[in-house]
Amino acid sequence: MKSGRHIILLAEGRLVNLGCATGHSSFVMSCSFTNQVLAQIMLYKSGDKAWGEKYVEFAKAGKLEVGVYVIPKILDEEVARLHLEHCN
Repeated sequence: MKSGRHIILLAEGRLVNLGCATGHSSFVMSCSFTNQVLAQIMLYKSGDKAWGEKYVEFAKAGKLEVGVYVIPKILDEEVARLHLEHCN
């Protein structure tokens, strides 16, 4: 830099934990991405009757308004169930 200061750029400016392969394990990333996908499905299907029957927590939810929501524990439990056989 003109001021004489230096910048060290790691991982070509990308997320270091992903770009340098020292971040989260693929298992942790899979759990995280699965949780995100289930949350997106929850938002999309919030007014769906069949979805409400499968996940009773949503039976009375109806169409969700714009806002911030806490993801119900049952979705975290579903992520854990889907990944359980890979924990051995």
